Amino acid sequence: MNTLGVSSAYPKKDFPAVVRFCIGCAKAVVSLLLLEAAGVAAQNKQPPPPPPSRAMETRPAPNHSGTGRGGCTPSDTTRFARGGCGNSDGGKGPNSGGSPGATQPPDPTQVIVYHPSYGMPCNFGPVDSSGGASEARAALLDKDGPQLPRIFNMSSFSVMGFVKGSWPVVFDYQLEKDSLLIVVIAPEGQEPILYRLRGKAGHWQSRLKVPANVGGNPVVAQYVLQSLDDNMGQVSPAHLHVHGVAAGPKAVGSIGIDQVAFGPAMIHLNKNEKAHYMFHSISDFKNVEVNFVRIANDHGQIIAARIGKQGAGSIARNEQKNGDWDGKVDGGEDESSYPPEIQRWLKSATGQHLLQVRAWYGAKDGDWATALSENFVTVE
Repeated sequence: MNTLGVSSAYPKKDFPAVVRFCIGCAKAVVSLLLLEAAGVAAQNKQPPPPPPSRAMETRPAPNHSGTGRGGCTPSDTTRFARGGCGNSDGGKGPNSGGSPGATQPPDPTQVIVYHPSYGMPCNFGPVDSSGGASEARAALLDKDGPQLPRIFNMSSFSVMGFVKGSWPVVFDYQLEKDSLLIVVIAPEGQEPILYRLRGKAGHWQSRLKVPANVGGNPVVAQYVLQSLDDNMGQVSPAHLHVHGVAAGPKAVGSIGIDQVAFGPAMIHLNKNEKAHYMFHSISDFKNVEVNFVRIANDHGQIIAARIGKQGAGSIARNEQKNGDWDGKVDGGEDESSYPPEIQRWLKSATGQHLLQVRAWYGAKDGDWATALSENFVTVE
């Protein structure tokens, strides 16, 4: 089992911007925790709370993923390669989600030691909207879709995308134990919006409604999903699988991209074997990109890094797309900016990998979605 010592997962040049945003996120989370503590202290003095607001709704995740929750598994290579991973088993696969007792997806076995240089790992720049930087970020999202850090921690999952007032936003996630689960949505130039999601063990989809006062035009925002131990005293990030995030009415039914399948379980480079992938869309999207994400384990937290990508054009509602991956690493211009240990991990020819699909409309509408496979492919 390989072990890597990692001092930081971000290029040094990004530290000031990242730290500024992280401080803002940390303050927001602390505020939420203080409000919760005050509520607990006063609960015996207050009348019963009103019925839950429709601004947030949590339900068991539906059984329509192609990675075991309602279809053939990626290890069924022949049927999978033919695109035959539909909902043929009635949602009774080995990882049937949709219940608190759903089977956990497999965890990576490669180990890295991950030591970021700062606490709250929110992974993008400051949330101010001044100058040309904000326009550049909007142009990036318009052209290249929702942006995740090159390297990220699933327990502190963050993505940059557009947001509008009154938008629905859906998070699809799985917890192996009860946890404190917090979402921060931080539109540029505005105060962060905080939510606490259902943190019970199980596979869930939480649907939120963005406040109307965010405005009617798409603005760049940071979305952060943070999991923490649900206990008293010192806490640490809790184990979390993120399966997808979608924002906007055109992207949200559940998650706009579903049935994300990736297999077989292992391919061998010296035999020229290829991995196969498939995904389905519940909406029309103007732009789609497939990313290959290397994963490793750090004391129960999943660390992920993008190591390759393929353009997939556009996709129509109810359309299914599939393709192949030869298991080779594309590299990237930014590799040299990372510490040597990270560079070796990124450049290694072998490893364990998830499939990520990103789909988006562009700046005019703003809607977007990203989804990840549950199973991974090991490249040997």
